[in-house]
Amino acid sequence: MFAIVLLPAVLAGQADPKVPAALVVGLQGPAAVERSGSKSAAAEGGLLLPGDKVTAGEKGGLTVVLLSDGRRLRLKPGKSAAVGEKGFDPAEAGEEVDGPRPDPALLRTLRDAYRGRPSGGGATTVLRGPGDEREAARARGVTPMYGTRVLTDHPTLAWPAVPGVKEYRVELLPGSEGEVRPLWRAVTAEPRLSYPEEEKVLDRGGKFRWRVGALREGGKEEVVAEGKFFTASDRELERLSKVRRLAEGDDPAGWLLAADAYDASGVYGKALPLYEKLAAHSPGAANYQLALAAYYARAGRDADAKKAAERAKELAAKAEGK
Repeated sequence: MFAIVLLPAVLAGQADPKVPAALVVGLQGPAAVERSGSKSAAAEGGLLLPGDKVTAGEKGGLTVVLLSDGRRLRLKPGKSAAVGEKGFDPAEAGEEVDGPRPDPALLRTLRDAYRGRPSGGGATTVLRGPGDEREAARARGVTPMYGTRVLTDHPTLAWPAVPGVKEYRVELLPGSEGEVRPLWRAVTAEPRLSYPEEEKVLDRGGKFRWRVGALREGGKEEVVAEGKFFTASDRELERLSKVRRLAEGDDPAGWLLAADAYDASGVYGKALPLYEKLAAHSPGAANYQLALAAYYARAGRDADAKKAAERAKELAAKAEGK
């Protein structure tokens, strides 16, 4: 996991300082954050704690989403204000701006995900879903991404091709460890295979493992890929359906809220393309590069992960004037 702390330590003396008050969803120029007497550059995708003081440059400004009610506020150029659950203090330092307001259940999900993680948004919530990192290291490069939650009951499985292998044998198993009877078996010549629509629907809220064997010379079969995923429960599907509106809209702030919500729920396959969109839209945002570095590493895309991590360091140093 890659990590760069973009903001100082948590503010002392606040009631429950581990619960952020706002998420920075846009910068319109230079802006700074003061916390416990220390100053740092504001960062898109960063979290603001109650009591943080934000200051916009004369030609700058920043836009936040309040995590209490989803309102979107813009700090006016040249103004300073303290951040609270209900907005800026003084209120006249900012103005409310239009934008899709997140569902209250989504805001609760985000507050839980951000709790105690005040250094960034996507950069610190990344890969919070179920899954053991040590196991994930043995299953890099597979789809669904190891330990992810899927929103379908007929997922497509994919894995890195193995040179010289002409036939793969795929098994889908219950989530319990050990040797158990497979739920489904199939043979394919390609390094991907969809769970057939005619097969039994996978249980909602279930845990499943899968593995791929390759037939070597002499008839010996070797496991060349393995994975684990979870299916969303009915309750999770209902909750996450409200995230889809933000994810599919044309509002970058909505993309960030959706990406972090998917990530916090372990729906990695939906979060990754949103972080990619955010990075393309805001190429100067270090938090999005951090998110991509973590995701690419989990996906086995080592070169991309290294590139994103290096870019994040460059951007963080530039933001702090180093």
